[in-house]
Amino acid sequence: MKKLMTLLGKDEKITITIPDFKDKINYYYPTTPEINRFDEGSVYFYLDSSRKNLLLLKDILQEVFVPLCKMLKKGLNTEIPLPSNIQIGDLGLYYNEYLSEEDIPGTENFYGNFLLWSGINIQTWLYNVNDQIYIEISPSYKWHFNEPEKDEKFVSYKDFKKKYKPVAVLEISKEKAESWLEQCKNLCLQLKLTN
Repeated sequence: MKKLMTLLGKDEKITITIPDFKDKINYYYPTTPEINRFDEGSVYFYLDSSRKNLLLLKDILQEVFVPLCKMLKKGLNTEIPLPSNIQIGDLGLYYNEYLSEEDIPGTENFYGNFLLWSGINIQTWLYNVNDQIYIEISPSYKWHFNEPEKDEKFVSYKDFKKKYKPVAVLEISKEKAESWLEQCKNLCLQLKLTN
């Protein structure tokens, strides 16, 4: 496994990786030793206290780095303010509420403004509050769109909501965000991506 980028510090990390050449997956072209925008990459969140890696996203590198560059630019320019009626760390809960309702007028594209990555039953958000940048990692209710499997332990949405809490809410300094953006831009150049 090759790390392309590590975000955050020593206790909390978001790492972006690609498999070693022999295990590499490219969805459109034969694999090569060089990285390619269509190589599959993985984004993991690691919290030292739990000693677990949580898969945030597995997708082509283009879908990892282009949103990251765009959202970091917006965050640094304070272009993605969280509405005042939503508290820091509650965006994921509001998103789950949105998914559980039939139709909430005016929210169709609202959540896309803050979405960094969407994985299987997990979302990663980036937003501003008072000129500060935050990353929120939130679980999604597993059965919004799927029926429970046979013999699967089902949890009602009501119980999920009662116990809901974000996986992590991380305040990101402007200096750190600028450093990440620079790394991201360099990787986008290497992958021949426009960001």
